[in-house]
Amino acid sequence: MVVAQQRSIQQLTELLARRSPPEPGRPDGSAATARPGRPVEPDGFLRRPIDWNMISGRERLAAWEGLAAFVEDFVLRYSLQFEVLACWWRHKDAVELLTAMWQVYQTSYDQDGTDPNAAMTWLNHYYTNANRLKGIFVSCREEHVDATPKVWMTPEIRRDFLQSIHRESQEPTAG
Repeated sequence: MVVAQQRSIQQLTELLARRSPPEPGRPDGSAATARPGRPVEPDGFLRRPIDWNMISGRERLAAWEGLAAFVEDFVLRYSLQFEVLACWWRHKDAVELLTAMWQVYQTSYDQDGTDPNAAMTWLNHYYTNANRLKGIFVSCREEHVDATPKVWMTPEIRRDFLQSIHRESQEPTAG
């Protein structure tokens, strides 16, 4: 399982590298990271919080690389090979949950050392969310299975919805 996970992370990194142009001044195009799991912008600042819908280019590549490093360390540290499968990066809900966990981890351990509760904040967050991870990969026990529906709201349902809200917005309010 660990080998499959490492191979999956390597494939993700290679895929991201092919999609992103090389960073100016770096011949290999690799993104800089301060420590595993911590993306660094070209200007040296950590990017938090990460909204995957709002980032692209080098920023997105750095975030993916940082998240992948965090996930690999996280899975091995907490022995989650059976909860977080190697196809984690293909599951949007897993990416969002793991990103949130990564951000809490960063915030907890990036403190200036004055908050004695920082480590407990991370552990509380981890134990609160650990069970959520288990349910995400139910469809992928042997290999990745895309369980994402291709169409959620059909054009007919969307039309009915729009007509309904238009009618509702034109009705006088009670009171």
